[in-house]
Amino acid sequence: MIVFKEYFKKKEATAPEPQESVMFFDDQSWWNLTFDAVGDLVSIHDTDKRCVKANRAARKFLQRTRAEMHGRTCHRLFAGSDRPCRGCPAGLAGEGKWGDNVEMEMRLGGHIFLVSCSPIITDDRVRGFVRVAKDINRQKLLEKELIEARKMESIATLAGGIGHDFNNILGAILGNTDLLLYRISGAGRSAQESGLESVITVEEIREHLQAIRIAGNRAKGLINQIQAFSRRTNSRKLDIDITPVIKETLKLLRASLPSTIEIRSDLDAGGGHIHADATQIQQVVMNLCTNGAQAMQEKGGLLTVELKPVSVGADGRDEGVALQPGDYLRLSIGDTGVGMSGEVRKRIFDPFFTTREPGSGQGMGLAVIHGIVDNHQGVIDVRSEEGRGSRFTIYFPRKAPAAEEGMDSLTGMVGGNETILLVDDEDAILSMRSKMLKYLGYNILTATNGLDGYALFRKQVRQIDLVITDNTMPLMTGLQLSREISKISDVPIIFCSGLDNVISERDAADAGIRRVFQKPVSITRLAPAIREVLNT
Repeated sequence: MIVFKEYFKKKEATAPEPQESVMFFDDQSWWNLTFDAVGDLVSIHDTDKRCVKANRAARKFLQRTRAEMHGRTCHRLFAGSDRPCRGCPAGLAGEGKWGDNVEMEMRLGGHIFLVSCSPIITDDRVRGFVRVAKDINRQKLLEKELIEARKMESIATLAGGIGHDFNNILGAILGNTDLLLYRISGAGRSAQESGLESVITVEEIREHLQAIRIAGNRAKGLINQIQAFSRRTNSRKLDIDITPVIKETLKLLRASLPSTIEIRSDLDAGGGHIHADATQIQQVVMNLCTNGAQAMQEKGGLLTVELKPVSVGADGRDEGVALQPGDYLRLSIGDTGVGMSGEVRKRIFDPFFTTREPGSGQGMGLAVIHGIVDNHQGVIDVRSEEGRGSRFTIYFPRKAPAAEEGMDSLTGMVGGNETILLVDDEDAILSMRSKMLKYLGYNILTATNGLDGYALFRKQVRQIDLVITDNTMPLMTGLQLSREISKISDVPIIFCSGLDNVISERDAADAGIRRVFQKPVSITRLAPAIREVLNT
């Protein structure tokens, strides 16, 4: 024992002197220097929300000195407001409702910050709080890029389905057109041989044309889905019935999945709508079904898609899922694939987590889905067992359906006798639209490009009551034409474009444009718009 004591005395005697860096942190000033070295915006506030201290990053970002920061409230400094921010963490502190930490996103100076607030507590009392604002602008941009990449991956998956659907649409259009032309020409076997009337009736012509029209509208809807799915725009939410969205997505998926996978759907929305972006709902269905199909790719199996209205009472539960009381649409997508272990199930919504082989996917699918569901105030529940498949159940808050409008009727269109200038570089569209509007009683002038349209307008400016123009044309676009016309006249303009969101509301108003349509636009939509614009 004495030997050990002597040994440690010798070790202490020969121990090196404290290094300079260690002595520095024992100094009183080290805390200030460390505080200023933090790259995030850090500020300390009292219980009245007034700033007591702010680090260099906060002062630099706000372009204020220490004296200018001191004593000012956090909402005045960071939000430029005389009132506390909505959900103010400092307000929660005063009410004794603090948790360990409160986080919220804020936009400051064109950047997105994740703001974190934590209480300063001594003697079981809140004395103030520490506010940390972390710039997550780059993170948000990367998230958007990853979402877009996932969209493109989904479109690639559906390419076969889209081609299959288009071929069916074209088959209906071409088949009915050929049959109509064949009957009108009087070719083929005699009436006695065929068992058909030798002269085609008006009703038969109408049936063929209706079939062509239905197929054309299906093609238009498919193009709109592809454009909407691939566009880089902000979410556009409307009160929609998502049943048709799910049905159309399943049709596309059916053609792209192997025949070993059976798709069984039971879609009963019960007249319910949700406030949603249809494109994002399509992305959720597409990604979940694709993931389920991949889980069954070796042995095949059953993919089930169900949509049901449910009401949650005061107990706040449906099939064991905790929810706020209210009405929901419950979307369930299940598979009979390999399933997931408990460990995997806990991590499936983490960005970049994937069980796929390297190079076979980005691992963003379920993280994106979780973000979309959360953005729609929904709840997602996952149940899975290894070897017994998986089921994803999503609850969307349900809304009452809006009153349905009656279908457009060709026979009910109202015409007029005003003079309309049509400008379009597609001869077939120009000819068709010109004839239709003439049937409705209008006087029609036509031009096949923007420059000719502008020259004709200047020549007959006193006679022209309305201009309808395409946008993408040689020599002068429809938007340029509209701007030039608006400089010399207040004649109203109806603007048509093959692209979605090609013009903002402000640009349209500045150019004298009263209505904007995405092509192809049916005469049943164009005719009432013409009458409404001319009447006002």
